[in-house]
Amino acid sequence: MEVKKDRNSGIELVKIISIFLIIICHVTQTLTTGENFTNLHFNDGYYDASATTDINVFFLMIFRYFGALGNLIFIIASSYFLSNVEKSNKKKVFQLGLNTIILSLMSIAIYLIANVNLSKGEIIKSIFPITFKNNWFITIYLMFIMIVPYLNMIIKQLNQKQLLRVSFTLFILYFGISFIKESYDFNKIILFITIYFIVNYFKKYMENFWNNKKRCSILLLIGIISLILLQFVTNFLGLKVESLKNYQLYWVSNNNPILFVIAITLFYLFKQMSFKNHFINTVSSLSLYTYLIHENMLFRTYTRVYIWHYIYEKIGYTYIIIETLLYALLLFIFSILISYAYKITLEKIVNKLTEKLFNNKKIKNIFNKIENKLLYLNR
Repeated sequence: MEVKKDRNSGIELVKIISIFLIIICHVTQTLTTGENFTNLHFNDGYYDASATTDINVFFLMIFRYFGALGNLIFIIASSYFLSNVEKSNKKKVFQLGLNTIILSLMSIAIYLIANVNLSKGEIIKSIFPITFKNNWFITIYLMFIMIVPYLNMIIKQLNQKQLLRVSFTLFILYFGISFIKESYDFNKIILFITIYFIVNYFKKYMENFWNNKKRCSILLLIGIISLILLQFVTNFLGLKVESLKNYQLYWVSNNNPILFVIAITLFYLFKQMSFKNHFINTVSSLSLYTYLIHENMLFRTYTRVYIWHYIYEKIGYTYIIIETLLYALLLFIFSILISYAYKITLEKIVNKLTEKLFNNKKIKNIFNKIENKLLYLNR
């Protein structure tokens, strides 16, 4: 995770915002009755995701959209930067994967030292965090960056009309039909690919359209109003129709087209800022580690829940919205500091070992021999 000094800090800033939005969502999610508090036998959850007349609960429902919005912003930003990649960066994939595993192993050690009674399942899943998708975003992101060069090969072969048709078809299938009712075997890697094609079309053929602050601002406002109205109408119907009572989080989805409009407009608005700031770029380079730390399986199961329990015991939930935002902000800062400490210590060791591994001629020869044998299997 090198700091990209030449990158537009406007884009790096929106990536930082995307991680903060994700943290707000996860902190809010921990408040849901029955989802997390049962893990520690606490009964301090604030809401049960059903239709409500409580304005605080309504806004907590809105906060739940922030996670998907943050995911979309990050995918869009990554897609924009990766559009010129020509070769598969196996070393980068290996480094991120290995650092993910090491951070997870460190969490096991910390909780065992703290005498937390971890189950065998939790230990096994923490030893293999990528395999068990303890942080689904990281697992899918690794898969995504492995196939990006091949997606770029396909995109290069398409003319404007063909790329438009592919992008439009994918959008209709996975931001349209699958959003209303999950279908077409929807999964997260397809979402990444769909966004990648759309962002590439925008970058190649619609930059002038999106590089218009007034247009983006209007679309952003329309998107925000539409999202609030969608939640308001869903909540209103839930209060009136018993069968719709528990559908308040139905639209909280990574393939929500309204969230995509908000995400793409935010991305281009920040992109137009066009400035350079080393601090912002450094913090942005810690984004994935920040995600890994605050959403670590053990941390979210035990610590995040315990902190809410402590807040409930000491001051209650009278100012729940303010408490949620402050909790998220402090967790955000804490995760960044731990990420930076890891970056300047263990990450350097991991990256040096990876460099040696990938520069080892014997290992390269082994892979080349395997590849050549596969190429000539049918001859």
